Amino acid sequence: MSLAESGWLAPLVSALLMWSVGIFVLIRAFQNRMRGSLYWGIALVSYGSSHLMEFAFMSSLIVQDSLTYFIRQTLVAVMLVLFYAGCSLVLARRMAFRALSSLFFFVVQALVVFYLDFVVVNFTLSATIHIIFFVIPFSVFFAGFFMVDYLSSKRRATLVIAIAWVAYAVIVPIYFLWRDTPLLPIWFILRMVSVAPLFLGFILLARSTSAKARQAKVAQSL
Repeated sequence: MSLAESGWLAPLVSALLMWSVGIFVLIRAFQNRMRGSLYWGIALVSYGSSHLMEFAFMSSLIVQDSLTYFIRQTLVAVMLVLFYAGCSLVLARRMAFRALSSLFFFVVQALVVFYLDFVVVNFTLSATIHIIFFVIPFSVFFAGFFMVDYLSSKRRATLVIAIAWVAYAVIVPIYFLWRDTPLLPIWFILRMVSVAPLFLGFILLARSTSAKARQAKVAQSL
């Protein structure tokens, strides 16, 4: 298989990775009744779905038009907002603030990409604006959140997740440099590689959370 063929398959592989870890996190979230993990699990599934649509576009399985591209970007927006919602459970005490801020971030993204996809009909501009003003800032925020958690709890899982978000924030902008070059398939591979530590980190986090939940149940029974 050539490098170009591997690059075009990368979105499919990363979609399967995200679905796998997302479903795993969701199962653990339901078992341990962890609302933050529930948000993150749905976010991972949503992000995996956006990568599947990306693969479908490149394989000509789906026609890339205003509606389908808007759906793909909305899936990314859902991922960002749900990750933020999971983090806000720790950062903000008031439920009203958490709900309103999450809704605000989603509506702003949806309106921006809707305008650029349906009115301006410029998918390149739409992707550029969404990445620069939403994807990268949110990725940096998530990296900071999980790094702070690692510094206070020393959980290796959150360190791995923080590193994954840093790598993602660095790799995503390279798309603008390689978009119209033969290097674009390499970019898809690099992005897939950045997803791998996220996959590992959430598995470790789910396991550590489950272990703490079991310890808490044992302590209550004593």
